[in-house]
Amino acid sequence: MLIELLVSVAIVLGLLGVVFELVDPSDGTLAVQSLAADVQQRQRAALAELHRHLLLAGSGPHPGMNGSVAHLRPAVAPALRGMSADRSPGTDRLSVLYAPPGETGALLAGDLAASPAVVGLAPAGACALPCGLSDRGGGLALIFDAAGRSDLYRVTDVTGTSAELEHAGGGAPVYPAGSFIAPVLVRGFYLDRDAEQLRVHNGAGSDLPFVDGVVEFTVRYFGVPQPALPPAAGPAAVMAPCLAAAAAVAPAASGVGALNLGLLSDGSSCGGSIPFDVDLFRIRRVQIELTLRVADPVWRRPATGSPLIPVRNAAIRDVIARLDVAPRSLADW
Repeated sequence: MLIELLVSVAIVLGLLGVVFELVDPSDGTLAVQSLAADVQQRQRAALAELHRHLLLAGSGPHPGMNGSVAHLRPAVAPALRGMSADRSPGTDRLSVLYAPPGETGALLAGDLAASPAVVGLAPAGACALPCGLSDRGGGLALIFDAAGRSDLYRVTDVTGTSAELEHAGGGAPVYPAGSFIAPVLVRGFYLDRDAEQLRVHNGAGSDLPFVDGVVEFTVRYFGVPQPALPPAAGPAAVMAPCLAAAAAVAPAASGVGALNLGLLSDGSSCGGSIPFDVDLFRIRRVQIELTLRVADPVWRRPATGSPLIPVRNAAIRDVIARLDVAPRSLADW
């Protein structure tokens, strides 16, 4: 009788164990669904943010400026830009540059010949000083003159009629009174393979995690056969001198094709104290491929377990997401 009781108890305990395993959400379907949903959510957040910045890349007309930011500095580049940035090119990094919508910028009321330096501001058009310039959010600004020379600065302080400026490249180029100073945003995205993170650099020294669980981040560029003048460029157009010179060498050619990393980083013939390759002005479209995986490594491969619980043998596959964007400022160029 005792033996039969012990056998019965053992059977009941075994069945209860199976039942508890089946309804345990941490090892069952609910856990798989929750982790898979997390991967999908991270994918959507990453693509939405990348898409937003790429659409705005290169934009920003300002009073008295016949053109856009993209005519002075490349809208996108395969390297990080700004202060404390790794400027080495790579297919696993991307930076965008644009002026915030609605911000007009100002004029330099005096010569700028040092860094750091305090310079007076004059309104550009009908804007009220400081005309969108601020030391918040990185505080970056693009200074350019009528000849198309430009440099990236950080605004470290604003008092209303003057601003304290620091050159982002450590130089001290000279800009005369009357040059434009426009607030801009820089966002550099790059892959940290060791941490499996996509990180973002704001061009002013801040470097933060953006999306976790990223194992691949590949950027491809497509553009025209050679740098060309913007379609609406007139005699008074403001653009980088090297862009005008490169466009004058050969007639404009139609068609958009793939641009390899070597072509976009084989020379630094533009930009003065913050140089860049003139071929970056050829870019018209950007493609991104992003691979994300589940955060918990246990679910990245089949796990051992009872054959009565087949869900344990399910591994959550990596998710591959693709994005193809033509920045608005480059779409009809």
